[in-house]
Amino acid sequence: MNHQDWKPVIFDNSKSLPKIAKPAVSRNVSKSAKLDSGGDLPEIKKQKILYGKQITNMRIIKNWSQKEFARKLNITENLMKQYETDKIEPTGQHKTLIQRVTGINFNQ
Repeated sequence: MNHQDWKPVIFDNSKSLPKIAKPAVSRNVSKSAKLDSGGDLPEIKKQKILYGKQITNMRIIKNWSQKEFARKLNITENLMKQYETDKIEPTGQHKTLIQRVTGINFNQ
């Protein structure tokens, strides 16, 4: 039992770090700024990419009707019309399928 250490361990907090003076922040300013904004976060408007015109142009370049193009993509004609009028954004799978079938990439 000579391998065991039975000496007590003492933690001492006698060393104190020097206190650094922090710059005073006026709480009234930050509170009034929150009140002025109404508590709402500013809206960030993203530029939405519209694929409708691009899809229409791809179809016209290939001289396909909406019905033919929809058949080639294996989607309904109604869904194709919604894509071209930008009522619905194409899913990622449909975007890649459109690019693969037409051989034309979308403009970002």
